Amino acid sequence: MTRHRICWRRRRDCQDDHHVAGSTAGVSSARRTGAVLPWTVLAILVTAVVSTGACALLLPDRAPALLAAPKETTSAPVATQLYTGSQQVTLHVTMSDKRQLISNTTGTVTGDYSSSGLVSGKAAMKVDGRRIVALHTAQAMYRDLGLNDVGDDAQALNNELSRLGYQVTAGSNRITAATISGWRRLMAVIGNPGDDDGIHLSDILWIPEQNISVSHWQAQDGASIAQGAVIADVPGTIVKLTVSNGKATDTDRILRVLGHETTLPAGATSIDDAAFCATIASSEQWHAMDDSRQDGLDATLRLAKPVRVLRVPAAAVFGMSGNEGCVMAFSSAAGDRAKTVPVRIVGSSLGVSLVTAADGSSLAAVKSVMLGSRIAETTCS
Repeated sequence: MTRHRICWRRRRDCQDDHHVAGSTAGVSSARRTGAVLPWTVLAILVTAVVSTGACALLLPDRAPALLAAPKETTSAPVATQLYTGSQQVTLHVTMSDKRQLISNTTGTVTGDYSSSGLVSGKAAMKVDGRRIVALHTAQAMYRDLGLNDVGDDAQALNNELSRLGYQVTAGSNRITAATISGWRRLMAVIGNPGDDDGIHLSDILWIPEQNISVSHWQAQDGASIAQGAVIADVPGTIVKLTVSNGKATDTDRILRVLGHETTLPAGATSIDDAAFCATIASSEQWHAMDDSRQDGLDATLRLAKPVRVLRVPAAAVFGMSGNEGCVMAFSSAAGDRAKTVPVRIVGSSLGVSLVTAADGSSLAAVKSVMLGSRIAETTCS
């Protein structure tokens, strides 16, 4: 009995020992499994990253949709506008040399009309009660002239009398009856009675321009003057206004300077009209400029007659020669068929060319023009 009990205890002890050993082994196995799992996950992640990098390196690049080549534009709409060609320019001023006025008469000054300058065809002063006319002629007057006298001075007098509005033949180098008649009328206008049929040098004060201002005037009322004496200085005055770096055009343009306007004729880049130059020289703005005159005058140019132009992309004009070329245009008259139209470029602005038809016709019917490959092989003919 005792022995059985011992064996039973031992068996149970053995069973207990076996159970304990088994439990311990299970715990160790679980611990090993829990330790291995994080490393397995990490290995999987590393493998995925390496695979992704390898794909990125080995697969060919594919451009994003936003970087795809744009579709070519082969036509563009056009519009018309009124073009004045207005532009800012600088005028170079040409001045005449300083001159002196020489008296052609002797006597006492009994009238002085020089305060506002001297103008050709008007009285400059009165000597011994007779008015002396200021007169500008291309050839300085130096002698008395009578009927049928011939010379450059006779031609210069005829030209000036004609310009002043008297019925005298301009360009003639002969003193004719018409010259004598015109001279008498001039004398009557300034207040001198005609005493004979001659033209006397003593009645003339020759001036170098049609309108002049004077300084150091010596012929004040009561002064004695003599033939051949200097009676005044004539400062240099404007004789020409030239557009700096200007290019002549085939149309008239309006030149505006110091508030005054004149026409710059087609083909010209300068103004030498004596009356306009005198107007500028006598203006308050001119006298206020002093030394700054040498830098030139600010001015504007615009077309005398604004023109209707077509606004087209600059790239639409091909076959350029000078300022002329062509465009391939769709018009309301031509329907869907494009037509080569010769044009002349008259201006440009920010990638746009302003054009007119080379033959002067209207481009109002043009609706669009071709661009790019549509005109690559096209010639202007």
